Amino acid sequence: LFLGVAYFKKGEFRDFELYGEELPIKITTHYLNKNAYLKDDFSITVLSDRSYRLKDGKNSKILNFGDKIKNKNYNIIVDKGPAFKVSSDPVKIKFKDILKVSEAYSLGLLKITPVAKDANTLVLSISDNLPKRGIDILTKLIEIYNQQNVNHKNITAINTINFIDERLKFLESDLSKVESNVETYKQE
Repeated sequence: LFLGVAYFKKGEFRDFELYGEELPIKITTHYLNKNAYLKDDFSITVLSDRSYRLKDGKNSKILNFGDKIKNKNYNIIVDKGPAFKVSSDPVKIKFKDILKVSEAYSLGLLKITPVAKDANTLVLSISDNLPKRGIDILTKLIEIYNQQNVNHKNITAINTINFIDERLKFLESDLSKVESNVETYKQE
């Protein structure tokens, strides 16, 4: 779900986070080190259909969409997002450690409880500042659970088929011996 990058737009009173279809740009991360997670002054301003200004601390450079950006802290590619438009407003970028993000959800933001004691049905709930992101996380969680369940059932079915095949081979050889013994008995 690309939760390792957070995008913020400056608001009247505070910055607000952008997600999904609201993103004017989209960053693909190929490498991030621990210093990248500490950056608070990283922003991108869209200049035209082809270029943008990347501000990283005191450094500022103009780049084209799709260019690979490599330095000691990160290796990223900036592309146009679903809500792309040329704007003088910078988009602040915050890199997040995906392990810490998942830990935050599993330690309290995501709640999984049974409907009743010993029930097969669960209630999933999530606390998130962005409802769409919360829905996407729950949807992906259910999708992965269902896929793993199907995989587990497939493995069980394959193992059952293999067991039955082995058993049939054994019974077939056993029946062949019995038939052979019956045939020999009748001939004698």
